[in-house]
Amino acid sequence: MKFLEDRQEVIMKFRRKKENSHLAEKDKKQFTIMLIPHGKGKPKSLGISLKTMFLTGMGLVMTLGFLTFFSTYYFQEYRSTHDALDIAKEVREEVIVENQRQREEIEALEGYAMDVEKEVSDLADLQKEIIELVGLDSEAYATLETKTAPVTRSRNLNIDGSNPLDRQIVQQGGEDLLAPLIEQRKTEMTSLIPEVEDQIEYLDAKPNVLPAEGRITSPFGERRDPFNRTLRQHNGVDIANDFNTPIHAAGTGVVTFSGYQGSYGRVIVISHGNGYESLYAHNQKNLVSEGDRVEKHEEIAKMGSSGRSTGPHVHFEVRENGTPIDPKSILRDENEN
Repeated sequence: MKFLEDRQEVIMKFRRKKENSHLAEKDKKQFTIMLIPHGKGKPKSLGISLKTMFLTGMGLVMTLGFLTFFSTYYFQEYRSTHDALDIAKEVREEVIVENQRQREEIEALEGYAMDVEKEVSDLADLQKEIIELVGLDSEAYATLETKTAPVTRSRNLNIDGSNPLDRQIVQQGGEDLLAPLIEQRKTEMTSLIPEVEDQIEYLDAKPNVLPAEGRITSPFGERRDPFNRTLRQHNGVDIANDFNTPIHAAGTGVVTFSGYQGSYGRVIVISHGNGYESLYAHNQKNLVSEGDRVEKHEEIAKMGSSGRSTGPHVHFEVRENGTPIDPKSILRDENEN
């Protein structure tokens, strides 16, 4: 019996030793965290195995890795977006500056165009006035307004820089585009000068003004002779006034006769060219001689009553191609110079 008891005791010791060894080995593979309260509470222990700590550490490392990756990615995206916004802002500011510059150029061009149109219009009005003044054919000298239409706001110009033609207008400058209009106007005015000069010379020579102040006592046409009361053709107009009233040339020309001529008394005849002649009779005194060139409105004689006359007056005749005509038919408006 004792043998069996000794054997069982040996077996129990072996088992206890094995269990203690297993516990010691187990204690080596874990950490124990002791929680000791400040008060009278019982201390507590928390055992953490090495495997658990390894897995926890790996989890933390992986979490930090993911956080670092996504933080870096989103930071780069943020920087890219921020840089793109900065570039877009710079481009927008450049576009605003460029648009402002183009608006200023367009406004300057429109202002220049309007100024040019006004100048061209003024020139056209001047041309029209000259043409009407000298009596040229207005149809043969159509003004620039009827031939061309200057590019201006008043002619529905709408330059906003949104199409290539607008940009071309701005880039080339209004001067380059509008200069041909001015040049055309200069050419037209230049070509008009000779005609105007010829017309002015013609009008200046034409005997189309009355030669003296006074009242018309006898018009052109049939009348009764003041001496014998018979009907006779009167080939001029009689203008009565005081003795020595100035008598002026009705037009520019050359004196072809100055002297005494029967019933006309002292008479002057002026050739004006273009088939016109004028005659001034019954003068008190002639102030020009044959061959003299006289200007329109120049004094050529003094009013008198020489020859066959009933009192101081000037007998004024106008002949066209040798035929007497009524002076009133070519007299210009009395309000003109």
